[in-house]
Amino acid sequence: MKASRHASWRVSSGDASHRLRHLGVVVALAVVFSGLSILAVHAAGTRDDVDAEGVIGLLARDPVPGDSLDLEQIPESRAPLNLDSSRRIHDEEGSVFWVLTDADGNVCLVSRQTTASSQWAAALSCAEPSVFQKHGLWLRLSVGSEGSDVTLVADGVTNEIMRKEVASFGASIPADNLVVFPLKGRPSELVVDTGLGFALDLGKPEGPGG
Repeated sequence: MKASRHASWRVSSGDASHRLRHLGVVVALAVVFSGLSILAVHAAGTRDDVDAEGVIGLLARDPVPGDSLDLEQIPESRAPLNLDSSRRIHDEEGSVFWVLTDADGNVCLVSRQTTASSQWAAALSCAEPSVFQKHGLWLRLSVGSEGSDVTLVADGVTNEIMRKEVASFGASIPADNLVVFPLKGRPSELVVDTGLGFALDLGKPEGPGG
């Protein structure tokens, strides 16, 4: 299976334009990236035989209320999503985050943002487990002035070493596997020593909306 990554998003009214959508007085902008160069991942010697549950154990736990996702309210994906695999990671101030897999065995992150006026937008980002293991999944979703800027990371990465490094940039780790930055507050460069034998680039990826 070739290394792959993809991202998509959805807003709550009508057909979305390529990047921007007016929702009454609300403007929804969702920009999603997943990791860095795939070539760099393989050059670093990332294993290709890891599976999703091997890099994020949350996927293996029994489902609980709040884990389920409504297919009509999340973005489309290249491969069909395994909705039974969805597990809620965290929710705060209108933002909810889930991790799940797709039919190709990729790790996927879903973010949904709801405003006080009940407008909402959702974004999806997926990556092959070996890519995710070394680079995580970066996703920023904003609806007007509200939104979130997060990175989903593999098990063991959100340790005390990382907590100390990201705290100085105003970021927090509210749940295992999830690093949350202030909206548009992510620095351009932030390479964190995970203490696991490799560094993780949490800096702002190049691209629109960054």
